[in-house]
Amino acid sequence: MSDDHWTLARTRFDVTQQPSRPAISLRVRLPDEAVQTRAAALLGAALPLRPGHATTVNGARLCWLAPGEWLLLDSDLPAERLAAALAPATCHVSESGEAFVRFRITGERALAVLAKGTSLDLPALVAAGSCARTRFAQIHALFVVPTAGESRLDLVADITCAEHLKRWFSVATLDL
Repeated sequence: MSDDHWTLARTRFDVTQQPSRPAISLRVRLPDEAVQTRAAALLGAALPLRPGHATTVNGARLCWLAPGEWLLLDSDLPAERLAAALAPATCHVSESGEAFVRFRITGERALAVLAKGTSLDLPALVAAGSCARTRFAQIHALFVVPTAGESRLDLVADITCAEHLKRWFSVATLDL
């Protein structure tokens, strides 16, 4: 099991593993207007339909991952309630918070350090307050900006990659 209290502080760069928090994985086959209406009624916002788009709903972050696929982070909403609200749409809704590791990344050198692990345009991501699923440090990861222009990023990855990411951050920041 991964230690969820890990922190690395370097000059102008900090990364902290976050405690496990709620997450709901959502897949909807053919998310039509009726699905959007039902989702908006429950969540307070429609499901984002543009690549990389994220929206805040009741303090939670709803991230577009792929066509018909989203991740709802930090919501207290039970997955069963979301599935029931979307019925009769063909969908898969599951609580998946324990499946992920999350790192909070801050500091003025954050984007420079993260650029060592991805070709993603991180300044554009931060400016838009969005999210992006990409390869980072040789693994699949999701970058989430809590709100547009905020000076922190959250990195979400499979829990099995936690130790790999800790080692990667340790090595990537040696020159700071």
